[in-house]
Amino acid sequence: MRKKIEKEEKTNSREYAPIIKAFIVLIILVSLLVVTIIYQPTKKDEIQDPNVLSSDEKVVNTDTSCDGNQSKEIKKAADKITISYEVVDDFFFGYMAESDEDLNGNGVIDDDPVIENIGYALKVKLNNLTDKNYVTISNDIDEDIKTFHVTDENEQGIITWYESETVFCRTYNVKVYSNNEGCTDQVYREFKVMLPKFNTNSRSYDCFLDYTKDLDICQPFIFSNKTSREELKEFKRIMIEKSKEHEREEELKKEQEESKKDEVTFNNVVNKIIDYVNNNKLMFAIIFGAIVVLLVLFAVKKGRK
Repeated sequence: MRKKIEKEEKTNSREYAPIIKAFIVLIILVSLLVVTIIYQPTKKDEIQDPNVLSSDEKVVNTDTSCDGNQSKEIKKAADKITISYEVVDDFFFGYMAESDEDLNGNGVIDDDPVIENIGYALKVKLNNLTDKNYVTISNDIDEDIKTFHVTDENEQGIITWYESETVFCRTYNVKVYSNNEGCTDQVYREFKVMLPKFNTNSRSYDCFLDYTKDLDICQPFIFSNKTSREELKEFKRIMIEKSKEHEREEELKKEQEESKKDEVTFNNVVNKIIDYVNNNKLMFAIIFGAIVVLLVLFAVKKGRK
């Protein structure tokens, strides 16, 4: 009878084994599906040059039939073109004459140009130009028109030039053309970008303080169409606000330091008392014992009365 029962149990376990395995596989597959749905890999942000100038796009009505099937690729390449800038603080403007001071140390106030004139300028970069396009760049300051092809790129694949006249914000008008032979008059994109101008207020003593030197208004170049008087007025207003803010922060810092100092002094006094007691335990024990004896005698005497 016992062998018969064991045989039936083995038979039942064999029958249910495939069902159990299938159930386990189903649970694993469902778990993987849930994990796949919930987990969405985060897309890394594209690293962009912070000095890439924002473009003001113009609507271009152009006939792309000249380039035929290549027109989409040419337009796509044109849309990737950007202009950025870099501040240069050691630009060589040329030589200048001394005025009132012997700057070159030769003992003579030279009237001829003998001093190197070094200062701020902008290094402008044209990025992502390919052999599918070429560009022309005009501006609102002078009549200079620049034309660039991919062959003008340097070893880093960038086209660069310098702007040394930075009294005003300079606006570029950029036109991107097809570079295909016979279609070089076809405009695929036109946009404007504005370069910053030199900030004369950045030379102020106020901009060399620790709490002001990183302010936007103290940077060597700024984007502004305001007059010099308006900029100076705004500069003074911001400096007064920052000065008051700095004073409040310093007062708060001083109060915190004084409070901390008082706390340290109190803790030092307490620690000294504790150390003194620890170092003179016998004396304090005798004093404490004497006080206890006196209190006992006083209590006994009072009780008798």
